Amino acid sequence: GRVELNAISGVRFWATLSLVSAHAVESLWIAAGDEAAWLKRDMCSWLKRSSKDMVSFYFVLAGFTMAWGYLNRDMDTWDARLSYWRRRLARFYPDYFLAMVAGMVVKMPQVFGCRTYGTMDVFYNLLGLILLPSWFMGLGAAGFMNGPAWFMGTLFWLWILFPWLARPVKALFSEDTRASFLLKIAGLWALSLLPFTLTLAASAPGALRTVNAELFGASEDEAWHRLRWTVKAFPLARLPEFVIGMALAVRLRASSGYTEIGDGSGGG
Repeated sequence: GRVELNAISGVRFWATLSLVSAHAVESLWIAAGDEAAWLKRDMCSWLKRSSKDMVSFYFVLAGFTMAWGYLNRDMDTWDARLSYWRRRLARFYPDYFLAMVAGMVVKMPQVFGCRTYGTMDVFYNLLGLILLPSWFMGLGAAGFMNGPAWFMGTLFWLWILFPWLARPVKALFSEDTRASFLLKIAGLWALSLLPFTLTLAASAPGALRTVNAELFGASEDEAWHRLRWTVKAFPLARLPEFVIGMALAVRLRASSGYTEIGDGSGGG
């Protein structure tokens, strides 16, 4: 029978609450993190750390919902792919565009902004309107004036790749034993950690940090922040998390015998 993803809304609520709370923590933190304005320091630290895990969870969830809603559909023709991409754009882009423009306006120093933006910053954010900056977040621009927009820019390109991922992921995970499935998931998880392990290694003084600074042509601290954002937003670095979500949907379908998978509220 047809199964909808109604419970996904509840999961999204708690994940979103963690993210919103973590961002709110930044406005509560005082004295360079030594104390918190009205939350205990350990609570602030926990929220901040958990929010980073929630971002990864969202990419897993996005892969799950895409596979849940579209894995049984024909994605082998360009007409089918274009139809799928149009539906994705129609679902999120109007809100995304308005939020980007609003963020750019209110961050201007003439409105509520507290800093000026150079030509490169403005150009970078204009490119954000067409969802391109996730491929070159390491440039020296200030980042998105609407901060969370980087996530949609990264997720969009995973949606673009999805039609080519659907068939191999289905073939790779649909006939697995439990042990084989868990082993493959563990491999993907380890793969997803590699870029972030590189970032962590480059944060400490040493040869890697020096080489990174030379590659970016910047000071060691600035180059590390560029590397961190490059890895965080680069679509291919998030691909293992997305595929993990797809694999979980394939496994659930295979083990539960669902004949039709509806996309319910889980459009991603």
